[in-house]
Amino acid sequence: MQPILAPTFMPMPLQGYQKPTGAEREAQLKKAVDDFASILFSQMFREMRESAGGEDEGGIFGGGDTNVLMHLMDQELGKAYTTASGNTLREAMLRQLLRQDGQEPTQRGAGQ
Repeated sequence: MQPILAPTFMPMPLQGYQKPTGAEREAQLKKAVDDFASILFSQMFREMRESAGGEDEGGIFGGGDTNVLMHLMDQELGKAYTTASGNTLREAMLRQLLRQDGQEPTQRGAGQ
């Protein structure tokens, strides 16, 4: 029996790669936090709507194609809630990621 060998990986050359600056890295983290928070809030809004009985035929908005539109509305509400000022969950996630990345959050970057 032949031993199973671990696959070897060829590292990609890093020619032309530049490590992002602090401001670029903060912008990348901010986008990731915004995307995650948007998904989290849209899921929360969907669960709230479903628990209120909005998914069945006898609910407030009926069923069928309306459900698709309601899911789209949940996504848009999640995006809008994420970008609203005073979103402390989003600010806390961004501050934590910036600290783990070795940066101090700027007042403007963490709050917007």
